[in-house]
Amino acid sequence: MISQEELGKYAGYTVKLKEKEQKIKLAKAQLKDMEASFINRLESAERVEKGRYTPRIKEELKRASIAWKDVVEKLKGLAFVEKMIQSAKRDPVKKLVVLDGG
Repeated sequence: MISQEELGKYAGYTVKLKEKEQKIKLAKAQLKDMEASFINRLESAERVEKGRYTPRIKEELKRASIAWKDVVEKLKGLAFVEKMIQSAKRDPVKKLVVLDGG
């Protein structure tokens, strides 16, 4: 038998996880803002206090993003792509939802 205690624990973990995800999302946003600020300040030749940490700007090329659908459309045509998408097998996904009636 699935007990109410088990279901309550599950629901509690779900809520705690969502709260932690929100905190992580906020922390990531704060880091991104700090990073942008540091880059701007370094590019404007702002001095850096001497010590343990030394900031450097590292420049990389982003990964190229090419939609596979566009490539296949050009090679095989739109009808081929539509046929492939329509015939693709889609497996059902099961997800547990615990409703709180209290």
